[in-house]
Amino acid sequence: MDKPIWKNRKVTITAAVAIVLLAVWLYSILSAPDLSGKVDFEPRKSNFMPVAQGTSLGSGAADAKGWTTIKENGRYALLLHEATGNVAVRDAETGFEWKAFATPEQLAKEKVSGLLRTNLESAFIMEYFTSSKIQRQIKNAKDEQLEVKYSRTETGFAADYHFKDIKIGFRMEYELTENGLKVNIPVESITEKAEFRLISIESLPFFGAAAPEAEAGYMFIPDGPGGLIRFPQKNILVGKGYEQPIYGPEYTGNQFPETNMAPLALPVFGMKQGDNAFVAIIDKGEFTAWIKAIPSGAVGTMNSVSAKFIYRQEYDRRLSLGGASVRAFQEQMTKQDRAVEYRFLTGDDADYVGMAQAYRKYMLDSEKITSKLEPVDHVPLDLTLIAGDSDWNGYAGYAPATTFPQAKFIQEDLKKSGVEAMNITYEAWLKDGSLSEKRTFSLEGKLGGDKALKSFVDSAHENGYKVMFQAKVTEADTEFVKHSPKTFGIRSIEGNVLIDGGWFWFNPNVAYNLTKNIGQNLKKFGVDGLQFDGIGSAIYRDYNPKYNFQREDTAQVFQQMQQYANEELGTNGVYFGNAYSLKYAKHIQGVPNDVNDQYGVDEMVPFMPIVLHGSISYNMGDGNVRNDYEKEFLKAIEYGAVPAFILTHESTRTLLDTYSWGVYSSRYEFWKDKLLKEYKDFDGLASTYDQPIKDHRQLSDNVFVTEYANGVSVTVDYNSKSFRVEKGGSR
Repeated sequence: MDKPIWKNRKVTITAAVAIVLLAVWLYSILSAPDLSGKVDFEPRKSNFMPVAQGTSLGSGAADAKGWTTIKENGRYALLLHEATGNVAVRDAETGFEWKAFATPEQLAKEKVSGLLRTNLESAFIMEYFTSSKIQRQIKNAKDEQLEVKYSRTETGFAADYHFKDIKIGFRMEYELTENGLKVNIPVESITEKAEFRLISIESLPFFGAAAPEAEAGYMFIPDGPGGLIRFPQKNILVGKGYEQPIYGPEYTGNQFPETNMAPLALPVFGMKQGDNAFVAIIDKGEFTAWIKAIPSGAVGTMNSVSAKFIYRQEYDRRLSLGGASVRAFQEQMTKQDRAVEYRFLTGDDADYVGMAQAYRKYMLDSEKITSKLEPVDHVPLDLTLIAGDSDWNGYAGYAPATTFPQAKFIQEDLKKSGVEAMNITYEAWLKDGSLSEKRTFSLEGKLGGDKALKSFVDSAHENGYKVMFQAKVTEADTEFVKHSPKTFGIRSIEGNVLIDGGWFWFNPNVAYNLTKNIGQNLKKFGVDGLQFDGIGSAIYRDYNPKYNFQREDTAQVFQQMQQYANEELGTNGVYFGNAYSLKYAKHIQGVPNDVNDQYGVDEMVPFMPIVLHGSISYNMGDGNVRNDYEKEFLKAIEYGAVPAFILTHESTRTLLDTYSWGVYSSRYEFWKDKLLKEYKDFDGLASTYDQPIKDHRQLSDNVFVTEYANGVSVTVDYNSKSFRVEKGGSR
C-alpha cells in the first residue's frame, strides 16, 4: 500500500529545507575571510644594534680619587672609576653628580652583608641558572670570577663583562647624550656556553640611589596614573619593595594573576633628590622589563629605582594533564636589545611634572605619540551605549538593552538638552554579543537592522557627534565561538592552546583580519571609527611555531589595527592606554584613576595625564559606575579628563545575567539629569582641551591646581568638593 501523499510531501519539504540550510552553511564557510592567513603589511624585522667598536681607555688620566673623565659635551661629563666600576655623570652647571652606586663613605654605614652588600656597589645584578638544576642564582660586578674590559666608544665607553666560571658574558655601553646618559645592552654581545643560561640583568640597579642623609625626595613609578614613594619615609615599610612587569604579566607562562592589580602602562621611572632629578625611559626592551623601587630598610639603607630586563621567561611546566607542575625557564633566550635613557632635571623642573614633560617630549620626538588635539568650543562627552548581550550560558539568547532606534533617541534627546559635543561608543552589537561567533560580520537582529543603524549614525552626524563601534577582536569563548582555538588561539610556552576560564586569545594575525572584516562592513554605515577592547590594556606572546610572536610583535600588529581604523574609518580609541598603543590612538577610555595599594605608594600624581594632554583625549572612568562619585568626579577635573557615562535605554536588570553584568546602574532615564549637570561642569574646561599641562601642584591639604600652557588654571578643593577655572598664573 502506498504511503499517503502528505507524508511524501513532508519528506520532500524536509529534505529541501535541509539542503537549503546546508547550502547556506557551506556558503558562510566558503565565503568567510581567511582570518588566520597572512596580514597585508610587513612584519617587524629584528634589527639589533651593532656592538660599538672601541679603543683603549689609556692610562694616567684619572684624578686623585681615581675618576677618569671619558667624555664631555658642554653640559655633562661622563666619568668612570675603573678600580671599582662606578660610573658617574657630572652636571657642569650645578656640579651635582649622579653615580651608579653609593660612595665608600655611604657603604661603610651599611649593615647588610654577602650578596646584598656587594649588590649595593655593582653596576649590574645578573640572574642565571644551570640547565640541570633550574634554580635561580645571582652574580654581580664584584664577583671574583668576573673579567672586565673597558674601551672608549664614539659616544662614551663600553664595559665587557665575562664570568670565567659560568661562561656568560655581555656588554653595557654608556653613552653621553645632550640630556644625560643612555645605557645599552646589545643582545648581540651576550654569550652563553656550557650549561649555564642567563635569566635577567638589572642595569645600574642603584643609579642615583638616595642615602638616608640625602635631601628629601621621592622615587617615581608609573603605577596607576603615576605614583611617588617618598623619602624620608612617611609610612611604615610593608614588604620588600615594589617590583612589577611593564604592561602586565606574560600569560603564556601558564601564570594568571590572582589579584586585580592594574598593569604598568608606561615604561618609565624616576628619582628626585632635592633640586636634582632624573627620569629614566626604557627605550628598548620594555616588553620584557620590570620596574623595581626599593625603599630604605628593604635592602640596606638606600632608596633605589631601576629596570630589570628578563631574557628567559619563567613558567609552570606541567607534569601531567591535571596534576602538579614545576617551575622552569624557557630554553631559547628572548633576543631583544635593552636600553635605558636617563634625562636629568634641575631646579623647578626637578619634580614629577618635569619628569612627565621630559617623557612627553621623548614620546613626541620619537613619534610614539603622533596625534594632536584641535581647539574646541565644547568638551566632548564620552557616551558608551550598551546594545545588549547574551546570557552566561548562551541558552536564553541575546537581551537587547539599547536598540539602534533607542540609541538614536538618546543622542537626539541629549542634543536637545544642550550637549553640543559627543563621541558615542556602541558596544556588544554583533550577533549574540559577547558570544559572537566572529567568523562573519553579522549585526544582532534584535537591535533593528541595517536601516535602523544607518539612521542612528546619520542622525548623530547631523547633530555634530561621532559614532564609534567597539571592536572586541582579541578573545573569544571556547564553547560558543565558531573558530577553532587550536587554529586561531595563541599557544603557551608548552605549545598548548592558552585558555583561561573558558576564554582564549586570538593570534594577533586573526585579530588584525577580524578588524579589517569589521571595519570594511561598518564603513558602509558611515561609522566614524573603532573602539578597541583589549589592545591598549594587555599584551601577550604566541608560541605557535606558525607565528612565534613576541610581545613586541603583537604590539606592532595592534598598532597596524589602529592605523587601519584611522585610515579606513577615521579614528580609533583604546582602553587603559599602554604606551605601545599611543602611537595611533586618538582617544583613551579609562586611563588608570588610582594606584595599586599593595606597595605603599605615598601619593598619586597625574604623570600620565601630563604626558597625554593636548595630544590624546582621555576619560578616567564612567560617571555612573564610580565608587566615590564626588571624589572621582573632582579627580577627573583635576587630571584634565573628559566626562564619560556608560548607559542603556532599558533597565540595567536587562544585563543582570549577561556578560555585561558589571554595570550596576545604567538606565538613561535615571542618569540623564546628572549627566547634563556633569557635562556642563566639564564644559567649563573647553579652553584647556588642546593644551599641554604646564604644572600641577598642591596648594594646601586636599587642594590642588593644574595649570595649562595657555595660562588657564583649574583649582580643585576636595574639602569643599568644588573647583574653579581661572586665567593667568605661572609656574
